[in-house]
Amino acid sequence: MDRTLEFQKAARRIGREALVDSLEAAKQGHAPGQLQIAATMTWAAFSCPDAIDAVYDNIASVWLGDDDPQEMPERLAEAPLDSQFWKDFWATTRESSQQIIPSDFQNRVVDIALASRPRFINIAERYVKNHPNLGAVLARPVRDSLDPVALGACPANSLGKTLHGMIVGHGYSQAIVDMRLQQLRHLPESLLRVNSRVVKMHRPWNLVAGYDTGDSHQIAYGAFQLAQFGLNHAAMILASFAAISCLVAPTGFYILLYLIAEGWRHGQQTPNFMEIDWESEWVHSVDTIRERHGIAPFRSVFSKNLFEVFGTAAG
Repeated sequence: MDRTLEFQKAARRIGREALVDSLEAAKQGHAPGQLQIAATMTWAAFSCPDAIDAVYDNIASVWLGDDDPQEMPERLAEAPLDSQFWKDFWATTRESSQQIIPSDFQNRVVDIALASRPRFINIAERYVKNHPNLGAVLARPVRDSLDPVALGACPANSLGKTLHGMIVGHGYSQAIVDMRLQQLRHLPESLLRVNSRVVKMHRPWNLVAGYDTGDSHQIAYGAFQLAQFGLNHAAMILASFAAISCLVAPTGFYILLYLIAEGWRHGQQTPNFMEIDWESEWVHSVDTIRERHGIAPFRSVFSKNLFEVFGTAAG
């Protein structure tokens, strides 16, 4: 059977025993296990967001050996993965397999998830509304988080002053933020609020949580966001990376899953970023903010520039 067809067939709910067996096999470098795990991640991301917690908890449990595997929930709402979805999915992953984070990859992956899929949008919206960490952002008025005037007025060495220096020094482009916000405008209100907040706060949260801008740290950061507030587009990106890795260059699969496991656990162990009133924190230094909220910075067993030195996760 063609491996993409095998992948499509495997993209469905499997029980805990089958999932753990596949994870153990994948950890040992066995291709069938890698394919099943990447397919299960794809199913959760693009069809059944309510399964994300169980899938990623089991990945972290097996990869890090730090907890017992948990059961996969049953009778969860699923959106169909039809032929048009798979056509778009494979086209996107195939074109993106030569580099880990192409400039337009994230937007294209999210586009294929939402295109003509009202059933999935409804499931994703309900998932966001029910997520225990998202009440604050859904209730709080929308704010202009990155106002350069307010940031520029912050004290020296503060997070706000650091962000202002990035904005005026072109290290953090407001134009890119605005472009990404514009691309979200078609989302339902709850999804729009959550995703807009994430886009605006991407760089500040990277700094405070201790993530570098290198590829390996950004993979882990995607899993951090997923654990923190169920950010579905992060699940889509990570699943797409896993699909690329298992089908194109499986030697990178172990490292990819390890980074995901590290970021997932870090997100679970870190206070809820959505509940913090960040606009009142700009005046403090990163170290002070960490101390005020009990935030431990990310630490990985791998170098932050691992992929830049040795190649991409798919290579």
